[in-house]
Amino acid sequence: MPLDALLQAASVGFGGAKASNPVQIEVMRDLVNSQIDVFQIRGQDPALQGTHIGDYAGQHVRGLLRTHADRLRLEGQVWQRNMQDRDSVIRVTSWQTGVQWRMNDDLSADQSYAVRLSSWGNQSQAIERASTLSLQAMGLRATVQQIRIDQPRDTQLQADLIGSWRAYRLSAFVGAGQSRVDHSDISGQATLSGCTYRLQFDTTALIARPAPSCPSPMTVRVPLNLLPFDLQGETRYQARFWHLGGSWSLPMPPSWSMQLGYEHQRLDRDHIDRLITQRGGRPVDRNHIGIAQMGYQIEPGWSLVVRAQVMTQSWVGEMPMSYNTLTAQHMDRLYGWLSTGIQADF
Repeated sequence: MPLDALLQAASVGFGGAKASNPVQIEVMRDLVNSQIDVFQIRGQDPALQGTHIGDYAGQHVRGLLRTHADRLRLEGQVWQRNMQDRDSVIRVTSWQTGVQWRMNDDLSADQSYAVRLSSWGNQSQAIERASTLSLQAMGLRATVQQIRIDQPRDTQLQADLIGSWRAYRLSAFVGAGQSRVDHSDISGQATLSGCTYRLQFDTTALIARPAPSCPSPMTVRVPLNLLPFDLQGETRYQARFWHLGGSWSLPMPPSWSMQLGYEHQRLDRDHIDRLITQRGGRPVDRNHIGIAQMGYQIEPGWSLVVRAQVMTQSWVGEMPMSYNTLTAQHMDRLYGWLSTGIQADF
């Protein structure tokens, strides 16, 4: 789903010409901070004003191979992302692979149609956040102060149908996919009777182990069916998604290119969103993504590229592992970033 707003069945190059080089390599830097905050994310949320929360810095490399007279395309991308949270910097590796087949073999046709299959995902070593989750069970009353998710990850499989209309410089797409969000372990920290306890959430129970400094070092085990939440089940799940959108390649002088793209996403997470609703929350089950991209060809085969991306519901759909019953309330927020870099065609 990354950059899907710019999907095309027929490649368009500079000045509206067809892109003919078989190989394209893109290397770009991604950034948003207080100096590049054109989306005013801090202005929308008073809690973020004057902070570095929401800052994003990363880079990505993308490779594209066109073969069989541009009927077959093979694509691969990898990102390194660093995002400033309230308590720490979250480091995420994202990836994508895809294969696309254009169904008509006439390169000069005004209409082109293609099918595309892709797989993509995100992963991190750990995500650790402060919490105010209330823990009440078996006579225990405490607030979970910290939650840590080890090796969170998501994996998606996706299929798309794409159409491009050369005379109008327009492309459109529709697609669907399956998503899986998982992790290796989840733990936390809470204070019980003045002692700090390390919490371990397994598949059947919550196990609370006291710190060595506690005067009464007693381990507490609470079955999951006695807890008001199941963090294991609420942070790993499967989902389905649908999306559609399109792009327009603007008429430009010979050394320039520009594209505007839009994507609408819908997501179905079954029990996760039902739990959020039952607890009085509002699930975030859709997102709108806009992308504007401009390129300048400094010489044949080399071009400078600037790309801006904005999402109405933060990382929903782009990074599924960021969404669960604990984080849904923070996802209903405009977010975006600016990317600059170079493309090489040969």
